[in-house]
Amino acid sequence: RKRSASLLDLFACIGQSFIPYGAQALLLSATFGITPWDAVVNNYYGIILLITTVTAILAEPRLRKYFLT
Repeated sequence: RKRSASLLDLFACIGQSFIPYGAQALLLSATFGITPWDAVVNNYYGIILLITTVTAILAEPRLRKYFLT
């Protein structure tokens, strides 16, 4: 259950970071005077979080097998 909740939370964060009219993009556009689309296009945190999450999911069985044998 903890793993399911963690994955749901991670992917919800990733999905929210790519929505042009989400809270984060609107806050950035209001604060720095850029368009919401510019905030989404230059969203490196969401991309890095997506890559890291998918890599961790794919690598976990191999790591578990490596460390437990």
